[in-house]
Amino acid sequence: MSEVQVSVSIPDSDRFESTVQAASAIGLKVQDKLDILGVATGSISRSALGKLRDVPGVDSVEVQREVGIPARVR
Repeated sequence: MSEVQVSVSIPDSDRFESTVQAASAIGLKVQDKLDILGVATGSISRSALGKLRDVPGVDSVEVQREVGIPARVR
């Protein structure tokens, strides 16, 4: 299963920590908790994205994309 990097929006500051714990329980590997901004970042299996979006307290889940510049061809 491939993992994706995500940013999780959790707007309710009173439920931030419990929401992060619930997200961790379904597979989110938390990298950073920015509680003042209401955002947690981490990685999760692509197949678990739906479950993450359904965690009570989660407002949105944004999958981080990689941007690259193709190699220059001579």
